[in-house]
Amino acid sequence: KVSDPKNPSYLLIANDPEMESIIGALNALILNRLVTRVNTGQGKNIPVSIIVDELPTLYFHKIDRLIGTARSNKVSVTLGFQELPQLEADYGKVGMQKIITTVGNVVSGSARAKETLEWLSNDIFGKVVQVKKGVTIDRDKTSINLNENMDNLVPASKISDMATGWICGQTARDFVKTKTGMGGSMNIQESEEFKTTKFFCKTDFDMAEIKKEEAAYVPLPKFYTFKSREERERILYKNFVQVGQDVKEMIKDVQNKRNAK
Repeated sequence: KVSDPKNPSYLLIANDPEMESIIGALNALILNRLVTRVNTGQGKNIPVSIIVDELPTLYFHKIDRLIGTARSNKVSVTLGFQELPQLEADYGKVGMQKIITTVGNVVSGSARAKETLEWLSNDIFGKVVQVKKGVTIDRDKTSINLNENMDNLVPASKISDMATGWICGQTARDFVKTKTGMGGSMNIQESEEFKTTKFFCKTDFDMAEIKKEEAAYVPLPKFYTFKSREERERILYKNFVQVGQDVKEMIKDVQNKRNAK
């Protein structure tokens, strides 16, 4: 229903650190079921965006396949996490490598972990030819030396020292037709095909407008208020029994469909 062209909707799943071990599996089940539905629309779905903040707190089954195949089904995937070691602790080294090597767009703020800094500085930005100028002045003459070296485009120290509001990263590029001049010549310096998509910049937000918007937020209403502790226990237990019964009915229904085949 989320990607139904006739009745599109939102689905918000929230995690609770105090109950992560209890509701984490349920959240993952809902999310994986959602992904299966929206990622198999055969091009009939409306565009869908799946945004997962604090990814390590939620298990996402075969997330690398979703990233790799979702674009053809009009699904965009946004994943947020703090540092690579945090992601590795919950998804393992292989799972972490699958995620960071499959994504097409990378946006990062200041980082501290060595693994994160090396990944950004070496793999995302890489090295470029940089000209270093040296001036030597003595009693008789002044000499200027120019040296070309392959150095990091954005050093790790620069990424770790970024102030609030600064971001860096790389965006995926679209296919660009190669434009040639007379006799098939091409100016690499001016060609769109060879322009970089890497960036190191500062965000520009209208803070006054943001505060005005936040001031108009309406507090979330209480979904249910229990009149007493006894009523709370009674209603919650009733819901617990009902959920168990619903699960049994679902299993029975699936088994009947399999037997019918």
